[in-house]
Amino acid sequence: MHFTVTVVHDKNQIIDNLLAPFQDKDIEDCSKENLKFDDRTEEIHNHYSSMDENKKAKYPTFDDYVTNYWAANKHEKRYGYFYNPNSQWDWYQIGGRWAGFFLMKPDKKENGIKGEPSLINKNFIYPENYADSACISDIDFEGMRNKAEKSARIKYKKIMNLIKDCPPFEPLEYFELKFANKERFGSPINLYNSQEAIIKFRRSEYSDIFDLLENYTTITEDIHAFNVKNRVASSFAWLENGEWTLSDSGFMQDSKEWNQIISNNYERLLKESPEKWVTIVDCHT
Repeated sequence: MHFTVTVVHDKNQIIDNLLAPFQDKDIEDCSKENLKFDDRTEEIHNHYSSMDENKKAKYPTFDDYVTNYWAANKHEKRYGYFYNPNSQWDWYQIGGRWAGFFLMKPDKKENGIKGEPSLINKNFIYPENYADSACISDIDFEGMRNKAEKSARIKYKKIMNLIKDCPPFEPLEYFELKFANKERFGSPINLYNSQEAIIKFRRSEYSDIFDLLENYTTITEDIHAFNVKNRVASSFAWLENGEWTLSDSGFMQDSKEWNQIISNNYERLLKESPEKWVTIVDCHT
């Protein structure tokens, strides 16, 4: 799963170093200082002792048994597994799927730094006034909000026009409640997607994998535009001063409370530390 992380840093700080404490342990260059050892010595010894001699004979030595049966590590004469208790990602890229995240102020557009588009949008061309890393005071947040609101209103109108002649549809929640644990009727999502309005929505350019049509039909255009505007510059996680904070809404990133937290963070930085930089990172876990 890919998700966004906003990294707050000084201009010359290295993003690699800031993200390193949250690496998955299986990354080759994961620092040992970030790892803890899960001691499983007793469990391994007990299992070995309970094996019959024929099974033990498959392993020339006890260490061979530990390595090939348990795939465990030996550490200071103990056996177990290394892990990072703070692990959050196993791969990352600045920009990535979210390349061109920040809109720069017109007179600051040369100050931003562009990352790199992901492979799925490798043909993406950065507009000259967008960047993935910038001094927070150089970012045009108001311009981003205005553009988002305008696009949201256009999208809302097009979706309503798309389904205007379709019969009424049931929301996904209806199928999840009615057909829970009744596999013979088909999965709730398949039943939901079989409705005419949903089929049209899914086949249109306005739908993505996480979107539901009822997210539009149950609210007004003004509310939809407000919600989208309020999400601008939001991300799944926020990393500042070595503290990784997660959204309370999972990868859906659709929590009004979380979006407000992000907005408050930006306002705080603009007021207290306008020289700070922010970088948007596409992480994978």
